[in-house]
Amino acid sequence: MEPTTNNASETSAKAKLTPEQFMEEARMAAAQCWCDESTKGKEMDATLAEAVAGRIAVWMCESARQMENVAYYQGLLDRIGKAIGERAFICDDGSVSGVVLRAKLPELVEALVVNDAQLMRQNFEATRDASVKAAKLHRVRAALAHMVGADTVEELVAMKSAVLAMMPEGEDRTKTIEAIEALIEVRP
Repeated sequence: MEPTTNNASETSAKAKLTPEQFMEEARMAAAQCWCDESTKGKEMDATLAEAVAGRIAVWMCESARQMENVAYYQGLLDRIGKAIGERAFICDDGSVSGVVLRAKLPELVEALVVNDAQLMRQNFEATRDASVKAAKLHRVRAALAHMVGADTVEELVAMKSAVLAMMPEGEDRTKTIEAIEALIEVRP
């Protein structure tokens, strides 16, 4: 269902609303004007009643179009609520409604957007941290490769200090220290 418009060139899959569809009901409403307490003594003017009915029919048609638009957008909100899930049905008192609580949707969508932004930031930070760690490990591996080719224990000790300065505390650092010290012990 799409919202209706006043644009005559726009076509819709369903029958288009026109004032003529409301003329019979509008004629009855216009005729009732001569039944009011203030007008019941006046003779009904059929031409005037038809003109009033025409205006009433336009208003009725516009009202019906607006109600179609309301129903369309309410349907969109209901789809959003169903996509959000259970939280869109829970009343403030904790009871569960059988229909989407449309007034809660802005708050729920805002919370989803904030949560999504936090997850994206955490993902970015984790990716960045992993990249930094990978770069440091690459430098450590390169330094260790140079250590294997070192000629003296003094060179190994100097390289050990440089490697450890690049490594954060943790299990990898401990294992690296053990490997460097083993390498130093086997050097003449």
